[in-house]
Amino acid sequence: MPTVLLLPDSALLVPGASGALADPLGEARSAALQVLQQVPRHGTALVIAPGRRARVLSGPFGDGLAAAGIGGTAVRRRPEPVDDGRPEEGTVVRAAVPGVGAAAALALLRLTGHEPDRTATVLEVAPGGVPAPPDPDSAIVDPGGAAEQPEPDVPGLPSDPRLVVVVGSLSARHGPDAPLPDDPAAIAVDVALLTALAAGPRALAEVLRDLRLPESDRLAITGGRPWRAALSLLARDGALPDADAELLWSGAPGGAQHAVARWRIAA
Repeated sequence: MPTVLLLPDSALLVPGASGALADPLGEARSAALQVLQQVPRHGTALVIAPGRRARVLSGPFGDGLAAAGIGGTAVRRRPEPVDDGRPEEGTVVRAAVPGVGAAAALALLRLTGHEPDRTATVLEVAPGGVPAPPDPDSAIVDPGGAAEQPEPDVPGLPSDPRLVVVVGSLSARHGPDAPLPDDPAAIAVDVALLTALAAGPRALAEVLRDLRLPESDRLAITGGRPWRAALSLLARDGALPDADAELLWSGAPGGAQHAVARWRIAA
């Protein structure tokens, strides 16, 4: 069963993204890198992240961080087959470009020796077009065992990934310095979510069953859809697995609540 790493939805996870004078997510990055260094590099990885549209991407991946001002190019070089079946070296192809959240997760994978261009698949979920689950609210798994909807079957996803990286942040409405106007409901919701992330998939399912997507969106919680998709994909025979769960870091730099958590899923 996989290791699940839950990451903030922020380009600031990437070293140097915030410049030389500040590193607001430096501790979050360190916690995430420690988890990734412990995961075997030979297995497949699934990255679940928010996106502008629902899609499944496989490598090679272009530089999705350019949208966050961290420059690069979406053009990669890889061998392409020719008529005789032999690879033609140096063929220029346009790679699949993930969104910023997924791109930051892929960058951390590369920093720890993983090869996401070969081993990772990206699932991006979006409002109005979520491939897993199609109806996020109705796909929340009952912590007691019964699922309201069968496990989603999304073409192109790895059947048994060794690592699942779930990208998503909590509310971005904390205080006068927040990216969006302050909302007094944000603190209570984030406390419940942080407690659930520290307890594992069943606890998170309980919180998300009460936190409907319209309220989640109003509080600018980008993890709402990725977390729901991850829970549905983790469910087996209609039940969520047990997990050794730990909240590794949490903080609200700039008025946006972020967290890093690790779940070791029980066999």
